[in-house]
Amino acid sequence: MPDCICANENKENLLFDQTVGALQEILIDPDFTKMQNEFLDKNCDEFEDNKENKLSYTKIFKEYVELVESVLDKQLNDRVNGYSQEKFMEQLKERPEEVTGDVFDMLETMADFEEFRGLMLAHRNVKSGRGLGLELTNNCARGT
Repeated sequence: MPDCICANENKENLLFDQTVGALQEILIDPDFTKMQNEFLDKNCDEFEDNKENKLSYTKIFKEYVELVESVLDKQLNDRVNGYSQEKFMEQLKERPEEVTGDVFDMLETMADFEEFRGLMLAHRNVKSGRGLGLELTNNCARGT
């Protein structure tokens, strides 16, 4: 019986590792980054850098989560044999320390509104040139 438990744990560990690896690949895929940037470009100007959260922010957040979840779910189902969103979410709760970097950041923007809001504000600043430490004057950029 212990051999069965070990084999099952190894299978689950392998599936978790494959899923995290596939997520890393998806997040750097040009199609995914294009989709995400288009969404951010379209919606970031709605966000203001103050303490007030408009009702429209919640709607945009929900749209973002639905969009990213659907893309990730489809991609993971295509790439990882035996992938289950529910199972992966359970495994994430059991071992959050095993997910770092871009994967962690992406999952956090989907789970935490304030992280998402920060992403939108940062994107807005980059889009307007403020997030790069540059000031645009007379069509020339100079460091601030």
